[in-house]
Amino acid sequence: MKTLKDLKDHVTNIRWCGYGCYKADLKKRGKKITVTFHDGEVFDRITRDGNCLADTEKGTGGYTLRQAYRYIWLEGRDRW
Repeated sequence: MKTLKDLKDHVTNIRWCGYGCYKADLKKRGKKITVTFHDGEVFDRITRDGNCLADTEKGTGGYTLRQAYRYIWLEGRDRW
């Protein structure tokens, strides 16, 4: 199981692409991929992590910060 620190190291450059579409770059062992996801609550939780709640508290949609990063990480799990 990955820790929050591990997930933050692997999930980079999260950005909004318009109309409910978000992209994030993932890196693992020197390989980099881009995944697309459509959960705005995950994006909001990550981009507002320091501004609203502590890491252990649930944010919008019931996601902790670790759960939000893990959601993105699992989107790319079948592409490694």
